[in-house]
Amino acid sequence: MNRPPLLIVATSARAIAAAASEQFTPLTIDLFADRDTQACAARAVRVTAGDDYALPQAPVLAAVEALARSSASRLPAIYGSGFEAAPALLAAIARHVDVLGCESSVLRRLGDMPALTACFAGDTALRFAATTRDAPALPHGWLVKQDARCGGLHVRAARAGDVAAAGRYFQRRVDGPVWSALFAVAGGRCVVCGAARHLRTLPAPRAPYAWQGALNTGDVPLCVQALERCGQRLAEVLGLRGVFGIDFVPRDGLPIVLDINPRLTASLDVYPERGALVAAHVAACARDTLLYSRPAARSVRGAVVLYACRSGRVPDAFAWPEGVADVPHCGSAVAAGAPLVSVIVEDQSGDTVRARLTETSRALAHRLAARGADLLPHDITIRPVGGPDV
Repeated sequence: MNRPPLLIVATSARAIAAAASEQFTPLTIDLFADRDTQACAARAVRVTAGDDYALPQAPVLAAVEALARSSASRLPAIYGSGFEAAPALLAAIARHVDVLGCESSVLRRLGDMPALTACFAGDTALRFAATTRDAPALPHGWLVKQDARCGGLHVRAARAGDVAAAGRYFQRRVDGPVWSALFAVAGGRCVVCGAARHLRTLPAPRAPYAWQGALNTGDVPLCVQALERCGQRLAEVLGLRGVFGIDFVPRDGLPIVLDINPRLTASLDVYPERGALVAAHVAACARDTLLYSRPAARSVRGAVVLYACRSGRVPDAFAWPEGVADVPHCGSAVAAGAPLVSVIVEDQSGDTVRARLTETSRALAHRLAARGADLLPHDITIRPVGGPDV
């Protein structure tokens, strides 16, 4: 079958590219161009960045221009993580390809969370975690976040002596189970694609609030209609398009929103129907058509990101076990605290999936250490974030 091309630009393009490959021919630009991205993409361009994993604007734009010139027709493009702080880059890219997603003006607005949350004061469809530019008098129970960032690497607990500063805001920590939800919006309608419970690895990585993974059992922690009202309000007020996500804590029948991701998110990995989600995003943004309907039943799927606990190199000719993704190239350097690899498991129950995630992660740590690459803790355990186990 002749699959149309689809350009994917992100910090890591692998998850979207793997899902898109069911119906499209992916072309990717990201910071890794890892082994499985190269396996599913017709072209996989790697650009390099600093320790903050920010997309380097000039190389990204040059790569987009080169791929656009080599295409027989104007390329459609999806963006993933990495554009939160680069709306100008997104606008520049849109001059060369057809960007399918939220406009750069939406990203600019989402870059000021305290101002955005004020727009929803008193809204009956959702609540936001308390957010302020001012340093709290008592820091306990507060988090410090950076404007226009994603992935959680920038988040830390507030400390005595923290002061207000440009590009920084404070958010009240909300106790309870943390979830992600995906929505698809088009033609004035919004549907819930599903929800996934956040997972964490213990021992925690150096950045304990970094994205560590999720588990999708097919359950939704709130009334579906309540979640849809939340998604509908966010889409109406903010101009969100296609498939987008939120992180939230369910409370008293409403989602308490922690973050908004105006794009396909990292939780895409835990949706068995992830290829349909990418197709729904393309249809929503290209034709304002809502194609997605949530399946009545699905298997349980979980994924975790394993971060290196110390620096080192990936062994040459290393045999990676089944069920890993984002596989680095043999011999590549890995910095302490950097993402090393992802583990993905699909089975029939949440307990089984979490047990297999733990088992695979530990086995991988021992196999790497046996090859002289002691990059992972040997006693990794996977747990849900907040509240009782799922």
